[in-house]
Amino acid sequence: MSKLAAVLIVTAVAVSLAAAFFAPHPDSEFHLYVVDAKNGRMYFSCPIAEGDIFTLEYTHSVHKTPVTDYFVVENQKTMRLYQTAFATFGAGMPYTASGIIEYRDDAFIFPVVDRQFHRIQLHAVPMAEHRLALGNRTIYINDLVAVPARMAIYVD
Repeated sequence: MSKLAAVLIVTAVAVSLAAAFFAPHPDSEFHLYVVDAKNGRMYFSCPIAEGDIFTLEYTHSVHKTPVTDYFVVENQKTMRLYQTAFATFGAGMPYTASGIIEYRDDAFIFPVVDRQFHRIQLHAVPMAEHRLALGNRTIYINDLVAVPARMAIYVD
């Protein structure tokens, strides 16, 4: 096989993988957006469907430990927080749950009931290292904007 043929094959495979990774969700009904909360400038968008799950992960400002909030898309305008996972108890952490608290994978898992959001507001700062994970993609919020920045996440 010639060098040119090998390069063309590798390029075709890379393009195919990229297309599969960034292809619209097969059942996509709407999009998940990450925007500047002040002026609405869009920093990220991806197709998403009802029932899809995503997480918002960050480092807690007091404990310096990871926190993961789990959301499910309920409809075109609503996301529901259904559980939170964190490594330590203390200031700023939940202390009551709406169900049984589990401890697994070195984290306390708190079930959450009826916390619905039309917009998730967050203040992106360097220490928090906010990450949005959806499927096999992780978006580093601090890489999208000059921090500190007030951001919003919503579905439409």
